[in-house]
Formats: sequence, structure tokens, C-alpha cells
Amino acid sequence: MALTLGILLSFLILTYVVVLNALRPHTPGRELSLNELNGRVDDGQINEVTLLSFDSRLVGIDSEGAWWTGTSGNDFLIAELIPRYQEAGGTVRVDTQPGKNLLSTGATFTLPIATLLVGFLFLYVLIRDSGKGVGKLGESKDKRYGEQDTRVTFADVAGLPEAIEELSEVKEFLVSPERYARLGAKAPRGILLIGPPGCGKTLLAKAVAGEAGVPFFSVSGSQFAESLVGIGPARVRDLFKKAREAGPSIIFVDEIDAVGRARSGVEGFNAETESTLNELLVQLDGFDSTHRIVLMAATNRPDILDQALVRKGRFDRQIVLDTPDYAGRLAIVRVHAAGKPLGPDVDLERFARRTVGLSGADLAATLNDAATLAVRRRLTKITMRELSDATERVLAGPEKQGRILSDADRRRVAYHEGGHALVGWAVGSTVSVEKVSIVSRGHSLGTTWSLPIEDQRVRTRTQYGEDLATTLAGRAAEQLVFGDPSGASMTDLARAGALARHMVVELGMSEALGPLVLGAGARSEETAIQADREVRRLLDEADSRAAEVLLQHRAVLDRLAARLLEQETLDHDELADLLGGLTATTPPPARRRRRATKVAAS
Repeated sequence: MALTLGILLSFLILTYVVVLNALRPHTPGRELSLNELNGRVDDGQINEVTLLSFDSRLVGIDSEGAWWTGTSGNDFLIAELIPRYQEAGGTVRVDTQPGKNLLSTGATFTLPIATLLVGFLFLYVLIRDSGKGVGKLGESKDKRYGEQDTRVTFADVAGLPEAIEELSEVKEFLVSPERYARLGAKAPRGILLIGPPGCGKTLLAKAVAGEAGVPFFSVSGSQFAESLVGIGPARVRDLFKKAREAGPSIIFVDEIDAVGRARSGVEGFNAETESTLNELLVQLDGFDSTHRIVLMAATNRPDILDQALVRKGRFDRQIVLDTPDYAGRLAIVRVHAAGKPLGPDVDLERFARRTVGLSGADLAATLNDAATLAVRRRLTKITMRELSDATERVLAGPEKQGRILSDADRRRVAYHEGGHALVGWAVGSTVSVEKVSIVSRGHSLGTTWSLPIEDQRVRTRTQYGEDLATTLAGRAAEQLVFGDPSGASMTDLARAGALARHMVVELGMSEALGPLVLGAGARSEETAIQADREVRRLLDEADSRAAEVLLQHRAVLDRLAARLLEQETLDHDELADLLGGLTATTPPPARRRRRATKVAAS
């Protein structure tokens, strides 16, 4: 098609050139003005004049046979001169130039039409080749992975043994469906993978396809969203059609909440999104055992999915993934550390214990950053220092060596971070303060690293209170030492406020409201006001507790700040020398209740 289009364009251009050249006036002889030609006629030098009507020119022949051409392009002047030539006894002939007239008429109608046709053809080819043609709007934008691609198997997935066990049945169904048919069992039509970003949802889906050796169609839920009516449903139909033709196969829809959001039923709801969701439901109902297609989807927002989508018979199974525990992190680290040269001081078990809360993607990024740092430092092996620095880069951003603070700012940051470290060490029953630094990272002027002593899925109200006190300790230290808090506490205040609201609204940890979980849409104005008062009470309690601990150990806080100003960074062992044996006096419960009553009544 491209070659044909090029030939047509070349032919059209050549035609234009030929036609323009043929229509251009071609007259013999010397060029004269009409006045000069008229003078030669009056003098009797020219006896015969020919009018070229199409070219609007006069051509005269003198007695010696020479040609003279009068040109001006003025039709009215020519019309006045012809009678004078005739009165002078000259011969006047008229040449209508029929060939040029016919060519001009044909070109006037034919060439514009030909130009439009070639232009439309060129536009069609251009749009078609870019994949945005009208005929391709309804085609699915999926990416297909087959046996020719690098296969991902369960061996590449670490830290998710329960999920692998569940998904092994899907692999067996795709490979040996007769085993299920003998007992009348049906394989799941849809599997919903639920978990935070980076926990391995996409990797698991690819591993199932790799284990079964079947095609894998991957698409994002947002790719079904279009402003044109009917495009989303058409793409859903096209995706399932491709999967049936390639069956057995797996369809994976990432971020399915973009297309599977619950229908509101109110005016103004996106009709195209609802039509796309309806088509997805129809396609799920159209599955049967002969197709051997499994739909896998991923989301981190299961609460907003339409109930018709997640019911049994459509998404039959929901597999919940979470950030890995110690054993899972160690397995993930070993997978990503394979093939990397590690130094003799590297302890992967210690590294796994210090990365509580990191997802599989975070751990992979950390090991890659450690390798990058080793290259930057011209090392031949990755050491524990690179792993530690890479962890801090992933969590807080790279160091900003070029940021220079004034002495006053450095002193304030030292007391701020020292306050976090001291209170965290004194009241933290489940965390260990591993490191404190006044070196700028990301948006923060300093950082305090507190890691859980062990993996803990359940936390009590007392432990949440410890977290609140530690979070507000930086601001309390500034208030104690300088008498004036600064904007450095902005992030701490936001984090503490979110945690306190989570305790009151979602965890039922409020003395005034009791064991209630308050939904966002189920709160009355009075309840919302009371919840705000409880949040304020928790924050005031935590702030008071942090201030009391800092006041009780003011001398230790001064020594800690001085050491930070001298060294900038202190690790766990150095902190132990300064803070070892530090204890805090906890305010009696009765005192806290009296203060809470006063705040609630205000």
C-alpha cells in the first residue's frame, strides 16, 4: 500500500507539471508591448495579426516573415486594438486554441478531485499504520506474551507461598482439564488478586501463564476507558475473542477498579464506563469449560468494585497479598541477590530483618540501588554499607550533599531528630531506633530510623500511643529547647493526625465514642465533631507525653544533639552508648482521663 501511494503521489505531481507547462503561453518571435505592436501595424510593417484567445496575446507577421508578439494581458485593450487593425487594411485572424481550452476544462475538474482522493488515501494509510484508525478503535490494546518470550515461573516468585498454592490449581486446570472433568469440578472463571502496589500481583499472573505454557494477555483497566460511546465494550469483546482463539490462555487486567468501579445509579454516571463493565460481566458469564480461559485481575481498591463483578461465578476467588514477613523478605532478597557479587560482610538475614514493611518491588529496587552504588564507588562487590545506604535511598531519597544549612538550622534539626530518637528509645516497646542523622534526604532535613523489633500484624492502642508520642517528639524538643516550633514539624503533624484519626474512626480506640467504626458517609455532624475532639485529645496526650520524657532527660537530649552536630549520623551502637538504660515515667491513667475530660468539654 505504501509503494502504491508513493507511485500515485509521483504521478499526480508529474501531471501537475505537464499540465501547467502545456497551459503556459508559447508564442514565437520578439516580445513587444501592445503599443509597440500597434505602431508597427500603423506604419504598414505588419499586415497580418492573429489573436490567441486563450493566451490573451496578439501575434503579428511582417512583410519579411518575422514574428512579433504583443503581450499585456489586458483583454479590454486587445478588444479595442483589433478594429483599428481591420480599418488599416490588415488581416485579423482569431485562434480559439481549442486544445488548451479542453485541457484547462479537464484539469479544472479532474486534478482537484484526484488530489482529494490521494490525500484521503494518504490520511487513511497514516492513521491505519499508527494504530488509531477508526477501524482499530475497538481493538484491544493488550500485550500478548507467549512461549517465545522469557517465561516467568513460580521459581521466580518468592515470599508468597500461600498464593502460589492457590494458583497451582489454575495451572493444573489449564494443563490437565480432564482431571477436573472426571469429578465434575469446575475451575474458577476469575481470580482477583488484592494487595498494595509492588506486592507481586502481576508477577504471580505471569508465573501462572509461564507454568502452564499458555499465552498471557495483559491489559490495564484504564485502556478500556474512552470518551467515544461503544469503544470500551468493543475492546472487551475483542480481548476475549483473542483469548478464545488462542485458548487455553490467561487474561490479566491490571487496576481493574478503573473499569469495574461500582455503578452509582445516579444521573451523570459515566455511561461508557457502565457499558464497559456490563460487557465484562457478559463475557465472564460466557465462559465454559471448552474455552479454558482464566481471567485474572489485580487491584488495591477492592472496596470500590461492583458487587456484580466480584460475586461467585465471576470472580470466584480472591487472593489477598500483603507485604512479606521476615521469611518472605529473606526469600525475595535471595532471589534478587542471585548473580550479584556480595562482599564477605553481607548478611542477608540481617538485611531482611531491617527491611520491615518493604514490598517485593521495594526490595528489588533496594538491591539494584546497592549494585549501582557499588559501581559508583568503583567496588567489585556489594558490601553491607551499600545495602544500608540503598535502603535509606529507597525509603527517604538520596542524600543531598550540596544542601548547606546555617549553624542555627543545623542545631534546630539536631534537637528535632534527637527528640525523635530519645522518645522512641524511651517509650517504644516494639521498635528499635537504628539510626539518626541530620543529613538532608529528599524533602526532609534529617531522618530517624526506627524499625520494628519483630514482624507484628496486630498492634494495640498502647503501641499506637507510643508511635504518636515518638512522631510528635521532634516538635516537642523544639518547643522545649527553643520555645518556638518550626515548619520542620509539618510532615510529623500530618502523619500523627492521620494516625490519630485512624485510631478513632476506623479502629474504635476512642474512650468517648467507644468501640465504633465510623464510616465516612455514616457520620452525623455531632459524631464528626466528637470524633475531631477525640483526635485532638489523642494528639494532646501524645504531645504531653513526649514533652515530659524530654524534660525528664534534658541532659541526655543535649548530649545527643551535640554528638549529632559533631558526627551528623549515629548508628544503633552509638545511640546505645548515649541512651542505654533510658526509661520514661508514664503519666498515671487518672491524670490522662482528667485531661481528656477537660479537652472534650472545651
